[in-house]
Amino acid sequence: FTVSSHWEVFEQGGDMKFEVAVIPGMGLGLRATADIMKGELVLKERKVCGRMEEDHHQLVANLGGQAFTLKSFLKSFVDREIQDCDKPAVLALNDPDPTGPKDMKLARCFENNSFAGGLFLTCARMNHSCLPAVQMSSDDEEETEVRALRDILAGEEITVSYLRTSALQGRDERVAKLLAGWSFQ
Repeated sequence: FTVSSHWEVFEQGGDMKFEVAVIPGMGLGLRATADIMKGELVLKERKVCGRMEEDHHQLVANLGGQAFTLKSFLKSFVDREIQDCDKPAVLALNDPDPTGPKDMKLARCFENNSFAGGLFLTCARMNHSCLPAVQMSSDDEEETEVRALRDILAGEEITVSYLRTSALQGRDERVAKLLAGWSFQ
């Protein structure tokens, strides 16, 4: 498995310190291939596509308020916005309803794996932890940075919180949000 061509490593020498690997009980995820120090930039990645909300408002204006389903809009959006060369990688991401309609798979994978208004292919491979190893941030919604929150040892899984860490939610609230958004606890 290869990582996205949309990412860059901005550390001395540009050595990639992670790989996409099978994580027991989790499927594919990111694993450190070398020690990563707290605060270190792990990767910086450009989005494949995103900002559906802006497109949605423009579409409603263009349709003059005609009725359409969000599912049909989402399908149209991702079919149009995701480049053909990226579609196989998007389709290989987690699908929350693998037995669902095949024509909606791309839309489901986009919706389930997006962050900060966009889809970042390599970042989408990171699994959730309530005690994450890294944090993703984006100032411009075009690219995201992934930085180590603590030292990460070679061989360790690189995890991120799918929830807003600034919300300081209790366990029950976090579990409810994980169930609603990603169907796991």
